[in-house]
Amino acid sequence: MKYITLKHTTFGRSGHCLKDFFSCYLLSFLIEDLTVLPTQEWNSKQHILNFPINNNLKDYQFSQSINIEETNFGGMSFETFCKIKNRISDLPDNSLITLINHTRIHVIQLTEWSQSKLIDEDVFITKCIPTLRDLYFKDNNSEVLNCLSIHIRRGDIANPDHKAYINHAPMRWPVEYFENNIISFRKKMPNLPINIFTEKDHSDDLEILNKYNNLKIHRGDIKSLKNDINKMANSKYFMPCNSSLSTWISYISKGSVIIPQDKCIKHFHSKHIW
Repeated sequence: MKYITLKHTTFGRSGHCLKDFFSCYLLSFLIEDLTVLPTQEWNSKQHILNFPINNNLKDYQFSQSINIEETNFGGMSFETFCKIKNRISDLPDNSLITLINHTRIHVIQLTEWSQSKLIDEDVFITKCIPTLRDLYFKDNNSEVLNCLSIHIRRGDIANPDHKAYINHAPMRWPVEYFENNIISFRKKMPNLPINIFTEKDHSDDLEILNKYNNLKIHRGDIKSLKNDINKMANSKYFMPCNSSLSTWISYISKGSVIIPQDKCIKHFHSKHIW
């Protein structure tokens, strides 16, 4: 048995950090006899999953320890994965592998590699989704809420004084897009409550949506984030936006996820489960 963990020397939003931490699980799905060792850092830098921490390993002596850093925000290539796999295979049992920062695989790559016959099994379906849901619902309520929840990212990307306003402009979907979807949804389900989850800062443009009956806007922050995630994940219907947080909630959700037809969600996997 060998062990894998990840160490962050940077900071980021919950959804982005989880992409790095969960990459350890993705490697464990693809490499035999590799066990994931979450650390307390994993739970302090993201607020989506509560990873189990084995405190008994704090003073554990490994036979060998190595660090691997292959930063790629778009996800490592299959060639890089093979290189990492070979390095791990060459290590003795009881070794510890520590990934550094953004040494990541995106879950959508698992299906791409399977479809290209690079790996034998689409572990996105067989292992990734079950593991995500097990990790989330072991600590969180799983009661279905009879409503539509919509996630609308605002905050930094809607602040003209923040660099994200320019750098991530495609992630700032206009309020008119969401209003059109609300109108369309209400034609089919006129009485179902609609909850909109967004940030407290720079979300004034959404105020126009309050004209619709049985609709509530929840403006949250870091203190309300876990509770807001739970409500979105348990909603009977969930509509994501172009956000890594939306992506993880979509994967965790047991409800129906409404995928945009004319918008792109970066690194989003939608082929098999909806």
